[in-house]
Amino acid sequence: MNPFVARSRLWFIASWALLSVWYFCHLILSGHWQDPPLPQGDGPDYESIAFNLSRGNGYQFSWNDADWQQPYRSSRLASEYTQFERVDWPGPTASRPPWLPTSIALVYQFLPRGPIAFAAIRSVSALCMALSGAIVVWLAFRVMLRFNDQMPLMSWAPELAAAITLVLALLDRTLRTYNEDFLTEPWALLWVSLFAAIAMEGRINQSAWNFNTWWDVVVMGILMGFMILTRSIAIFWLPGIAGLLWLITRDHSRRQRWFAMGTFVVIALLVVSPWWIRNVSVLNAFMPLGGQGAASLLGGYCDEALADYGNWHPEPENRLQKEIDGLTRTRDWTQAEREVELARRASAKTREWIERHWQDLPKLMVARVVTHWGPFSGASLLWRLGILIGGMALIALHRREALCLVGLPLWSTLVVAFLYETGGRFLVPFYGLLYLVAAIGVTFCLERLFRQFCPQSRGNR
Repeated sequence: MNPFVARSRLWFIASWALLSVWYFCHLILSGHWQDPPLPQGDGPDYESIAFNLSRGNGYQFSWNDADWQQPYRSSRLASEYTQFERVDWPGPTASRPPWLPTSIALVYQFLPRGPIAFAAIRSVSALCMALSGAIVVWLAFRVMLRFNDQMPLMSWAPELAAAITLVLALLDRTLRTYNEDFLTEPWALLWVSLFAAIAMEGRINQSAWNFNTWWDVVVMGILMGFMILTRSIAIFWLPGIAGLLWLITRDHSRRQRWFAMGTFVVIALLVVSPWWIRNVSVLNAFMPLGGQGAASLLGGYCDEALADYGNWHPEPENRLQKEIDGLTRTRDWTQAEREVELARRASAKTREWIERHWQDLPKLMVARVVTHWGPFSGASLLWRLGILIGGMALIALHRREALCLVGLPLWSTLVVAFLYETGGRFLVPFYGLLYLVAAIGVTFCLERLFRQFCPQSRGNR
């Protein structure tokens, strides 16, 4: 076996083991390992749907069900749950993507709903995060190894890049907090890391087109579909990623590039189409992504967001919910009917706000981007500087890796600028790639400094 292949595999295995232990230790010490989803955030929404799925009641909420409320009311955080005040409207919902509720419901098929099952769900998230970290550590080693094609590097450069990537994953406190709740970020992080690994290391990068190349494109399309089913906002990543795929396959013929891009998009849409068809049927309206998107968009185009550095706010949606509650004709509506009405009203309100504040849109978009990439102080600032240096190095070397490592986060930033921002949460799925980019930046700086002070040293090709 090639010694470099063996070393890269060793980095992968060791990183996954170390990160798994690290995340599990943090999870246990957090005190939330066996708790139900935390009061703040979307965790109770996903778990409420999963509860009904596990009992065969369909994809719907169960806020007023005493059995659903029981672990929450017995929790030490019981006084903080506002979900008890919500009203159950009859019928299925299309307001949440299906991956996480289905995953939770699957756990409930093997473990009784309670502390052990809650711990298992968080443990799966920890393993997803650890696997994502191991993938990017492996990629760091591989990417730095290939840089020798264009420039001589010290023999220890790949090891250093892998080590720095691992250290960044271990030190990131922000990412660990997403493991304490029932949230989609750990899964989204895994899909993005796997996607990047195939894009950079798969046979799609080879000049010869064969079955394995086609299979890479299919797997990338499946992963793209999983991203959308995990987080609906990923549908807006699809055009940008399809464009990046066109650039990644530049060594192939134009016909093959169109075929690759088309196959990728078709496979992704096929993966999500059953869910989209179901939503259109449930809502009796052409809203394949469900009705929540329009209401969420209103939270990004409102006075509160403009005054809070572009951050999304729930107040506009809450006001619309009260308006709908005040209409006598809506009292016997189903959950789906309310979601459609909310989406229509929210879309109208968003258009009205944009028409009144069109001159504020540039300011709002810039604020979103700044918030998306912030904060810019302390250790976070050092990480951002590493990302900047690493990104510039990748672009300067005209490496294909720059398309994924720089292109994917930048496209997501563009999406955020036009939609809405939630305190940097939409950047979390790309954290693994950003560890890698920062590690490349730091490795290049240290390697150049070493050469400056030790001119007699030689790099290995």
